[in-house]
Amino acid sequence: MSRLQKYLNELWVKNTYSRKKFEVLKNPSLKSMKSILSSTIDVVRFIADNTNKKLYVWNSNEAIHNDVWNNPQIKKGRDFDSASCDEILYGIAASKGNKFIMYDSNGIKTGIDIPTIIKKFKWVNKHIKIDKYLNSIW
Repeated sequence: MSRLQKYLNELWVKNTYSRKKFEVLKNPSLKSMKSILSSTIDVVRFIADNTNKKLYVWNSNEAIHNDVWNNPQIKKGRDFDSASCDEILYGIAASKGNKFIMYDSNGIKTGIDIPTIIKKFKWVNKHIKIDKYLNSIW
């Protein structure tokens, strides 16, 4: 990773299908998150890694969660499907005014203790509001 990339808190990852590189932001500001939106879609995908309190965000048109997770800088030897909800939270969020709001996730399995997940991942609310969605599936 170059010094500029470290400064900008971004990674470049290849899409599995197109092999095209795209930008992934790490712990981004609201302004940075808005900068990766396209003119036709105001949605981002994200992975919140609770083990190191890192949030990875990218334009939802660019790739699926697996593409980003498989980057060695993020994966760090862990398999996407076997990572527990204590470790990672992934989902989709839409831009609504001056905030991003989570509205979907296929990574939350039934039987999960949602109040505990909300507490563990409360740090994500600085970037993406997750509580309302998580409470709605509880």
